[in-house]
Amino acid sequence: MSLEHSPARQRRAGRWPLLLSVQDTAYELGLSTRRVYQLIASGHLDSVKIDKARRITSSSVRRLAGEQGDNAAE
Repeated sequence: MSLEHSPARQRRAGRWPLLLSVQDTAYELGLSTRRVYQLIASGHLDSVKIDKARRITSSSVRRLAGEQGDNAAE
């Protein structure tokens, strides 16, 4: 996975930010933003609320992507 679609993140190529927006998370996982919110509510994605913004931890995105990859191989 790469966040190179975001110009601000191109400067940090190869590094993931600590927190991702719902939109960035949806893009990286190939899901809708609605599904990302469902994954947050079900506890599959860890998130924090900063003022009115919801941010997802990059470690939980990587963990979920790994789990999805493992299940696809079975």
